[in-house]
Amino acid sequence: MPYVMRKIKNENLYTVKNKETGRVHAKGTTKDKAKAMIRILNKAEGLEGGEIVDKDELIWRIICRR
Repeated sequence: MPYVMRKIKNENLYTVKNKETGRVHAKGTTKDKAKAMIRILNKAEGLEGGEIVDKDELIWRIICRR
């Protein structure tokens, strides 16, 4: 669960990135949304044997409130 939030230089925007793989999960988002994304990704990492196993699907369901 090594997700990091970095500020974009000269802008008030942030990116969320996996520290180990380098995969960018959010780019050019607000600080509050970046923190929420990190919480969602950490929650997805903790799921075991549940209905949702794909992180992208979990994020989509949370965003769409299904």
